[in-house]
Amino acid sequence: MDEQTDQFDALGSDGEAYTVVKYQTVLRNRNHGGFMRPHGFTRYALVDGSRVERIDNGAFRVAGTELMLRKIL
Repeated sequence: MDEQTDQFDALGSDGEAYTVVKYQTVLRNRNHGGFMRPHGFTRYALVDGSRVERIDNGAFRVAGTELMLRKIL
């Protein structure tokens, strides 16, 4: 199960602003009354559901495109 943990604004290489949503996979721990705990897997997506890949240099790219995104601080 994925849980939204954060979201941030990003500037695209096309000059447009985008909202990126961060999701973290959580697992239900049956031994502790169904308590949800982080699994460690994180994924990113635009608010429209388009998958976003994190690049090693801290930038992001919309999957399958050349559109680069930089987090707006």
